[in-house]
Amino acid sequence: MQEFTSRKWYYDDRIHVGIDYGSAEEVRLYEDEFGQGANRSDEAKELIDALRLTNTSTVLDIGTATGTLAIELAKLCKQVHAIDISEPMLECAKAKAKKLELSNIEFVYAGFLSYQYADETMDAVFTKYAFHHLPDHWKFVALKRIYDILKPGGKFYLKDAILSVDIQEFYDFADEWVALATKGYGQRGEEAAVLFVRDEYPTYVWIVEEMLGRVGFIIDQNETQQKMHTTIVCTKP
Repeated sequence: MQEFTSRKWYYDDRIHVGIDYGSAEEVRLYEDEFGQGANRSDEAKELIDALRLTNTSTVLDIGTATGTLAIELAKLCKQVHAIDISEPMLECAKAKAKKLELSNIEFVYAGFLSYQYADETMDAVFTKYAFHHLPDHWKFVALKRIYDILKPGGKFYLKDAILSVDIQEFYDFADEWVALATKGYGQRGEEAAVLFVRDEYPTYVWIVEEMLGRVGFIIDQNETQQKMHTTIVCTKP
């Protein structure tokens, strides 16, 4: 695939939007809140089933954060490539993988648009709550790159803040989201929710569906919970 990363107009997806996870303190808080717990093994099983992973599978994790899911998949798969735009996140992930003596996982400082992949293609790609960091027209570019990375028959798993609300509902929805985050996490939750709505790029289900179809994906599963937590599983024909 021809790359354009040297062009002045190419979007630098390594710049943080919303919470700055280039901060070691923010990464520590993230790991304390989300990096552990029994639900992570359940999430890994969900991915294994949805992506039909086996011990011969090669997988790409985009937005790996502290690497918890990538590490779980590396226990099964042949090779896992895990990328993130936060160097402190990657350092944390590498330390966890080293402690478990996993040699089949590669961590790379990169994002959806900046990841440079070799000619070898992947059996599966997944991303969870990273896609909304891209503006919509760059989401389209990212999906095309993912499509090109996959082998024919390869699977793509996308879970993110993809909204299922009418435009008339948006203001009430945003107020509700900030209120729920504040109730659950206090001032830190309120600040994160405000940043999310104001500065990040959540989009709508119908927009993502159209993008996926135009890129060439076949949608196998599409489910939204609480009007915003959307999971889409696709196949490259």
